[in-house]
Amino acid sequence: MKRYSDFLKTLYDQPEPVGEIGGGCHYSVLRAPVWRAGALGDGEVATFHDFAVIWDEDHDERIVKVIEDLYLGGLLPRVLFVGERKGLLSVVLDPKAASEMEKLGTLHDYRERLEQGFEAPPPDLWELTSFGILGSEPGSIIADEKERVVRYLDSINLLWRLGRKEAKFGRSGNAPVR
Repeated sequence: MKRYSDFLKTLYDQPEPVGEIGGGCHYSVLRAPVWRAGALGDGEVATFHDFAVIWDEDHDERIVKVIEDLYLGGLLPRVLFVGERKGLLSVVLDPKAASEMEKLGTLHDYRERLEQGFEAPPPDLWELTSFGILGSEPGSIIADEKERVVRYLDSINLLWRLGRKEAKFGRSGNAPVR
């Protein structure tokens, strides 16, 4: 399996275009360890965050640096899909996370942090050009009809159950009950 990053584990990888959607798009599923507050207020608990990278026909791996920036900046755990098309960055959020941020009044601030731009290997600077929410408005992560894009992203999410997952650890392989 292709290893794209020291921080991210590849769970699934399509190295080249498959099918007819988006003029040659394909995807990979990656996993990042993330943390959340423990239920007893006794520190942080490790979880995993699975997300998909939507590649266009050229499979530009420089987007991995951008994803690492999202990860190190604490922005990745709300993202289900990241894509790059013609040097333009697209992010599609988890609808639950977007709804929660909307209720808290932080969605606008989150988007502004994303829009600050991310450095790709020189000479590029990739800017956020598409911001979407899974199931309602996917943005322009794939160059195709909106309905086809929504169905494609939904099918990837259905197959992989993207988002946060409890980490299993310990002798029995189970996380402690909290």
